[in-house]
Amino acid sequence: MKTILVIDLEATCWLPGEKGNQDTEIIEIGAAYLHMMQNKYRVERIASIFVQPRYATISEFCTQLTGITQRKLDSEGVTFESAMDRLKKWATPDRKWPVSWASFGDFDRILMAGQCRGFDVTNPLSPTHFNIKTLHSLMEGCKDVGLKKAMESFKLEFEGRQHSGLDDAVNAARLLGELVKRYRLGNVS
Repeated sequence: MKTILVIDLEATCWLPGEKGNQDTEIIEIGAAYLHMMQNKYRVERIASIFVQPRYATISEFCTQLTGITQRKLDSEGVTFESAMDRLKKWATPDRKWPVSWASFGDFDRILMAGQCRGFDVTNPLSPTHFNIKTLHSLMEGCKDVGLKKAMESFKLEFEGRQHSGLDDAVNAARLLGELVKRYRLGNVS
């Protein structure tokens, strides 16, 4: 069995002109495992980690998009360092080597690496990253599309709330499972 950790990050965001000098910071890490066996796969919801931004503030636009409020982060959020400690446990389930990981697009990989560097925290994720958006585009012979539209091309219904880290991670894992299954069965267009 092969397992891949699928991550989706939600981050501080603003309407044009509202950002000021604030940097984008991670406010939610959603995670799911994709377990693959021969031509079958199983998605396992892990959890969300809510992260208190160190410097940025949650805008009204960000709350409308993600559903995450400053109040939620104050009550449920942890420091970025604590979030990385928890993520490390998910990234290395056998406690030896980190599993490969994936995200829908490159934003998550770039933001995670940048914030780890900026906050001087070791990135717990494997250097082996799969960009599900690019894989979908290459395998389907189409331009990059959003997660929901990519899922529709496989007749998969999006489950949950868009821009929820956990729901997006689970749906991205489902899509990756279908991509792998189609490739393994030789049904590539």
